[in-house]
Amino acid sequence: MFRRLLSGLLDRSDATNSPDQQETISDSDNFDRYLDARDNWQFERIDEYEFEHYTDAIERIKQLKRERRHDEVEDLLLWCIDFAENEVAAYGWDTVPPAYYRHLAIVYRKDDRNDDEVAILERYIDQGGEMEGMISRLERARELNAIEQSGE
Repeated sequence: MFRRLLSGLLDRSDATNSPDQQETISDSDNFDRYLDARDNWQFERIDEYEFEHYTDAIERIKQLKRERRHDEVEDLLLWCIDFAENEVAAYGWDTVPPAYYRHLAIVYRKDDRNDDEVAILERYIDQGGEMEGMISRLERARELNAIEQSGE
């Protein structure tokens, strides 16, 4: 039943789109290949941490930040971000979860790593992120970076 429902959702046409704008999976063979690829996807670097999914790491991230173990939390956050970006690409979702980028941006700001803060926030935007708080944080990070570059 789920397969039929999902198939119906993917096959429906939107009258406002031209045929070349529509992304549909019209036959069962293509749909089955899509499901197989999705179901068989696995993050290549899964064995680097003990977590089965990046969402399982959030408490560890918070703990490392509280303990000011920034090198360790940076590595873990980058792993989570890579995992999330790969998952979003594999499943065809629209955007990545902002929390991991935000946590890393906070770490970078605390360590006065303005270039890195700007880079991680731009990476979030490049991945389709549109959260207003992240955009304003990026603007502020750019301002701080400009001040640092000018030597003020």
